[in-house]
Amino acid sequence: MASLCGIQPRSNAAGCLPGTGDAVGAQNAWSEVAGARRVGHFLTKLVTGTLCVIGLALVSACGDRTVLGTARLEARLVPPDDATTVHTVEVTGLPPELLSLLGTAELTADEWSAWFRVSVVADDGDVWMRPPILGAYTVAEHVVRFIPMFEFDPGRPYRIRMDGNRLPGRVGDETSARPSTGIDLVVARPAPARAPSTTIRAVYPTSDTVPANLLRLYVEFSGAMSVRGGGEHVRLLDEDNQVVAAPFLPLDLALWNEDRTRYTLLFEPGRVKRGILPNREVGPALVEGQTYTLVFDRGWLDEAGMPLKQEFTRPLTVGAPQHHAIDPTRWGISPPPAGTRDPLEVSLPSSLDYGLLQRALRIVNAGGVGLTGAVAIGEAETVWTFTPAMPWASEEHMLVALPTLEDPAGNRIGRAFEVATSERLGPGDRHTGARIPFYPTLSR
Repeated sequence: MASLCGIQPRSNAAGCLPGTGDAVGAQNAWSEVAGARRVGHFLTKLVTGTLCVIGLALVSACGDRTVLGTARLEARLVPPDDATTVHTVEVTGLPPELLSLLGTAELTADEWSAWFRVSVVADDGDVWMRPPILGAYTVAEHVVRFIPMFEFDPGRPYRIRMDGNRLPGRVGDETSARPSTGIDLVVARPAPARAPSTTIRAVYPTSDTVPANLLRLYVEFSGAMSVRGGGEHVRLLDEDNQVVAAPFLPLDLALWNEDRTRYTLLFEPGRVKRGILPNREVGPALVEGQTYTLVFDRGWLDEAGMPLKQEFTRPLTVGAPQHHAIDPTRWGISPPPAGTRDPLEVSLPSSLDYGLLQRALRIVNAGGVGLTGAVAIGEAETVWTFTPAMPWASEEHMLVALPTLEDPAGNRIGRAFEVATSERLGPGDRHTGARIPFYPTLSR
């Protein structure tokens, strides 16, 4: 291996690191290497199997530590194997002494990502300021591996960054071993060669008018989306076609349903709830009497790494805020005939939360056993129907509303979202949902 010039050790006037054959002598003779310096940089584009390498930079990570290893660090994206179901990042070339310490140190996820980070590529500053991809780190023989919690999105670039000078103290203080280089690598799984096909089907609430204190929206897609959230792909425009600043709550985790076909978008609650600082200083995101436009751009990627087929817009006409608790006594129930599988229909005086309607209402029989069946929601979330898997028995049933049921403004049964100080619930005064009896009719 050729000597690496440009780093000046105290005992080497030539300013070159010895090659591989002199590594042991270098360890004994040098107690410190002053300064870190970029020693190589190149850009390439390489497609190998399922790996697309977009760019690579090698950076010296010597700092003020002795370099024990002269093998060059290498990182690669590895397809799933017998041990994993997702692509993983593997790094080789770390000094054996350091690998041994890493294998027993039981670093936390934060300690790992402080010096070895995989993140989504972005143009918003220092890569170390980008949140890391969630996942696990393992050490095996000569390899350090990062296993993401979710599969890397096809077509989306990810950045792999490693810097030995950022090792946590409880490892770095135990050894002077450092990799001879750092890693700054951008990789991506190739996007499939196909045309965009995923669309936005609906945005809930679907009513023409939404309350000024609306808390959340649900975005429903025609197919599975990538795990990444969509906050950066959504804009709220006012009547002058100007972007409303920061209307939504920024989150590190994306709020998807199980199959990633429905995304929950939360309005900033501090701007919704009256009397607290963000509401007083910035004002509400939605103003009663105004009409807004939601714009979802095509850059939101689906599961295959493809953009949406087309941009989606949705007008929002803002009505009066809703500050009253849900009252189940105003619900209308149309009992089905006994001995049939006709649906039970529940009519609601105003819209309830679309997502919660699907899981916070249920039917139990006289023995308290929940019935299985299909739920449907219609008429701007004011009609809930349940079709049982088996015919209705001629006995009392219960419509059970869980305490988590809310309307679009966050109001619950027996308690409004905004509770005055004098009305706050005590420890023994909790809202408990509702139970409404009904009997299937004896004749059609």
